[in-house]
Amino acid sequence: MEEELTQETGDSALPDIDPGEEEIIESGQAETPAEDISVKVPKVHSVHTYVALYRFMPQEPNDLELNPGDRVQVTDDSNEEWWKGKSGDKVGFFPANFVQRVRPGERVWRVTQSIHGNRERGHMPVKEDQICVGKQEDSEGYMRLSSGKKRGLVPAESIEEI
Repeated sequence: MEEELTQETGDSALPDIDPGEEEIIESGQAETPAEDISVKVPKVHSVHTYVALYRFMPQEPNDLELNPGDRVQVTDDSNEEWWKGKSGDKVGFFPANFVQRVRPGERVWRVTQSIHGNRERGHMPVKEDQICVGKQEDSEGYMRLSSGKKRGLVPAESIEEI
């Protein structure tokens, strides 16, 4: 069954054209569908920002070198262990567990001095130069942070925003 679509001016009819296909006309040139025909666009997954927690030296030519604190735009997380992303002007693969997602409103911190902390009070032990992610300061001078799978309170005076 062939439907006819009329142009906005209404002066001629166009045959039904499958979006994304082009019709070849006698001169050998391609004619694109009229503007009022909807075109299906492939779904693009959102790109999330992550921060590198550890240093990663490339093992293969298509790997992405990471240093602690580097921001990474993850473009493919379909594999549980190896993700693809972009950092600066470089693109490549890296271990998924070497990065942590930075959600809206969160900031990235570097530990300036190691703290053992008191786990019973919810403190997270941290080492100098460790990368952490978190939102806001607690009223008692602590930040609620996470670093990989670890979560807890870290004294605000022992970290700096990067």
